[in-house]
Amino acid sequence: MLPTSAASMISPYLIHLKQLFSTVESLAHELRGNDLRMVLCHTDLHNWNLIDSCGRLYLIDWEGLRLSPIEADFMFLVNRSNYSEFVNIYKHEIFSIQRNALKFYKGRRKLEDIWEFIEQLVYDQQTEEQQHETTTLLSKELEEMHHCLDD
Repeated sequence: MLPTSAASMISPYLIHLKQLFSTVESLAHELRGNDLRMVLCHTDLHNWNLIDSCGRLYLIDWEGLRLSPIEADFMFLVNRSNYSEFVNIYKHEIFSIQRNALKFYKGRRKLEDIWEFIEQLVYDQQTEEQQHETTTLLSKELEEMHHCLDD
């Protein structure tokens, strides 16, 4: 059962959660019919999986490696300050970002992250400090959820 504090935190966002779930589900059906170019993707490209060692950048945690549309990785980059510069360097003849695919991957990831934090609160034996950290991260994900609906 969901702890009362988490349930009260999630309650104001239920409408947005349902909207995001519906949007992601609709985009999934739409994208199945598209001929998206598949590439090798990390699928978990964020700061915690990047290590700078002696001026060399290493990408770690390859457990999510799969063939996916490029948007599966680009969703992590799109709101970064250097995104335009990165895209200009990355561009090539057959490169283009499919906005609906990007929206799908961003929305799906947001739902996955929210679920993961809820799951931790319900099933993990957390210390008070860990529970506070998980609650803070869940709150942040819920607050940022509207960005996935606005894109």
